[in-house]
Amino acid sequence: MHDTSKSRILISRVSEVVLSLGIPAVAYIAADGPLDIRELIPRIVLILLGAWHVIVVNDEAFASNIPPLKILVTKKHALPKWIVPSLLLASFPFLPVTATIILLTIISWDAYSLFGKRDWRGSLAFNFIGGASHYLIGLACASNSSFARFAEITYENSPEILFFALAMTSGAMHHESFDATEDDDAGYATGAVKFSPDLWWRLGAIPLALAIFPLLATASLFKDCFLAVTFAYFAIYAVFSIYRHPSRKPLFR
Repeated sequence: MHDTSKSRILISRVSEVVLSLGIPAVAYIAADGPLDIRELIPRIVLILLGAWHVIVVNDEAFASNIPPLKILVTKKHALPKWIVPSLLLASFPFLPVTATIILLTIISWDAYSLFGKRDWRGSLAFNFIGGASHYLIGLACASNSSFARFAEITYENSPEILFFALAMTSGAMHHESFDATEDDDAGYATGAVKFSPDLWWRLGAIPLALAIFPLLATASLFKDCFLAVTFAYFAIYAVFSIYRHPSRKPLFR
């Protein structure tokens, strides 16, 4: 593998892990989660373990020619594939809400890796669910292990949940546009493969445009920040949209 390819994969993985922590962190702060390091460390560890599991399954599904379901039962990468879900189940008596939401999230991402990428509609649906579930992880961490409290703050934060679901959908469309060649070679029928990378890149602005509406309906601590970032995105999008083959620009990945 070329050094440039290794660097690209490393940057991609780091950004994915940062994202896996960043959205729950925003949700945790917005929900007034207790700033107690003793409370946070075990939850952060579970989130990182979940991210490890998701990345390993995704990479193996992309590189493997074996049937999707067999990927989960092969001995390759057994530690993240088998032990992480087992640890989440074992954590249920101590952190029931957090462990449940992380486990459901990795199941959703596994389904995306194994089946979702094979159809553009499934890909959109799973990324929408993923954006929402990442925010729900932060709310779960702030729930004080109470499902009743989790339900309450989930209702209170529903506009933010919808915002992140749409934002991740938009980001996934740009991501798929940049990776269209590799996805096509792997047999994935993403939107970028089916409709062309540049068209899919341009359509990727639609979910984020829709995401502005739930933001306007909230008094979130982060509302102004989210709006500023969204409008900055559209300013950069407008500049890049005039270039030939904007989907090849790595900025939106």
